[in-house]
Amino acid sequence: MHNLKTLLCLSGFIIFSILTLSSFTSADDAVVMSKLLDALSPTPSNWSNTKHYCDWKNVTCDSTLRITSINLAYQSLSGTFPSNLGTLTQLTYLFLQRNFFAGPIPSFANLTSLQVLRLDTNNFTSIPKGFFQGLTSLQFLTLSRNYQLAPWTIPIELS
Repeated sequence: MHNLKTLLCLSGFIIFSILTLSSFTSADDAVVMSKLLDALSPTPSNWSNTKHYCDWKNVTCDSTLRITSINLAYQSLSGTFPSNLGTLTQLTYLFLQRNFFAGPIPSFANLTSLQVLRLDTNNFTSIPKGFFQGLTSLQFLTLSRNYQLAPWTIPIELS
C-alpha cells in the first residue's frame, strides 16, 4: 500500500511538473512575441496584442502553442530584435530576409530545433559570440548582404 501511495504521489508530481513547464514555455513565447511586436516598424500585417500570437499572419505554432515558424521576409520592416528571441526553443524556421532590420543579431544559441535561418539583405551589425553553438538541426543559413556586419570568422561549431 505504501508503494502505491508513493507511486501515485510521484505520478501526480510528474504530471504537475509537465503541465507547469509547458505553461511557462508558451508564456515565454508570448513575452518574446510581445517584445518583437513592439520592436518592429511598421507593425506586420495582422499582428496585434489583441490577438493570440498563434493567430498572427506568418506565425505558426504547434499544438502546445509554441512558435515553430516566423516568416517576416520581404515586408520592408525595420527595427532591432529583442535579445530574448533565442528563447523560442521550438522555433524551426525563421525567415527575416530582405528587410531593414538593424543592430546586433540576437543569439540563437542552443535552439536545437532551428533548421532554416534566413537573415540576408538587412542591416545587422554584429554576430554574438557563441551564435552557432547548439544549433544541431541547422541545415540552411543565409547572412549575405548585411553590409554593416562587422567582420567575423566562421566559428569552429560549423566545421
